[in-house]
Amino acid sequence: MRNRVDILLAALFWLTLTAPVHATTAPCTPPSSQNVTLLSKDREGETVPISAHLLKPLGNGPFPALVLLHGNPGGLQPGYLCVAKKMAHWGYVTLVIDSNSAPSRNRELSIGSYLATEQAQDAYQGRNYLAGLRVVDSRRVGVVGWSKGGRAALAAVSSHQSSYNGKSYGVDKYGHFAAVVAIYPSCFAELNDLSAPLLLLIGARDTTVSARYCQEMLRTVSSTHDVELKVYPEAGHGFDGPWSGWTREGSVASDSRSRLQRFLAKHLS
Repeated sequence: MRNRVDILLAALFWLTLTAPVHATTAPCTPPSSQNVTLLSKDREGETVPISAHLLKPLGNGPFPALVLLHGNPGGLQPGYLCVAKKMAHWGYVTLVIDSNSAPSRNRELSIGSYLATEQAQDAYQGRNYLAGLRVVDSRRVGVVGWSKGGRAALAAVSSHQSSYNGKSYGVDKYGHFAAVVAIYPSCFAELNDLSAPLLLLIGARDTTVSARYCQEMLRTVSSTHDVELKVYPEAGHGFDGPWSGWTREGSVASDSRSRLQRFLAKHLS
């Protein structure tokens, strides 16, 4: 009962935080997808099953591919599958990972108690799965994350480690991502060993994460890879509305999706 109440409270908090000012009233209809089970790791290094959803473009490929990492609280809401469908229309095989799907992750009986490195580990298991598909070009796999998923995406392409109970946990990396997009992430103090081109989108009026902190993080980056930062002066958290399937309207939402599409085409085409 307590777990159910915590989940409902987290969902209510998320809806209150991100209620759109300019959004269409009709929610998206989640598309059909192929259910996939991945074997990832938790913070103690134990193997855990993770659920994911696969969507493919029409045709035989090989196509570029994307791993999508949801935000929190609220976890993997149906709208993320609508976003994945639109990305499939762009020509990407898309794998949406549900990092809340391992029961052992929710030790504090609240949704989303996993570490950024655990979600980053999920991303690598997703990358490996995609790279093994005939329809995917294994050299062109990117990762896109929103909010907490954006922080995990950054961890997936850097040397970041998380601390838990006095121990430090990193990410076991197999292969590499060809591009990374972090949308309103909680940024690190430093971003070391950036291994892929990066696009970071954030709002200056975000009260959940700090645009200034992300700007300071990127000043420390020493990398030969392309790094793009866009700070929207009037935007807050959740300006593109992935939980609703990108139904949020307005210039910021439209511009952010266009920038995302152009960045992915530049580095994964």
